[in-house]
Amino acid sequence: HTQSDFHGHSRFDSIMVDTVDGPAFGQLVFMFCLTPSQEIGRIQLALIRYYTPIPQHSCPYSDKIVGFRRFKLSEEVSSTIISLESVIRGVLMVPTFSDSGTFFVNDLIDDDIFIRMKRYAT
Repeated sequence: HTQSDFHGHSRFDSIMVDTVDGPAFGQLVFMFCLTPSQEIGRIQLALIRYYTPIPQHSCPYSDKIVGFRRFKLSEEVSSTIISLESVIRGVLMVPTFSDSGTFFVNDLIDDDIFIRMKRYAT
């Protein structure tokens, strides 16, 4: 299970996903397996909601000074199913607290995330 009860609230893990446009971030909602046939075998899938970057001009100036990028969750209706093979790694998304529903990517954990975040630099 990806969802658990944490102090009475749902908790979801966040992931970095390999897409045709490069790395993207998503909220892992549910993981499941399908076995369409013995020839194909078991397929591991996940239901996710993508985080979308908030345009820099809509963010506080302080974000730009310190190099933060804000993201928000896409609408629930735009949830998508992906192959678990496209998951690169887990990611720590930190709530901004100043704007409900927005998050920062903690890109200070290691160089790999920092490098992949260059895609979102302005």
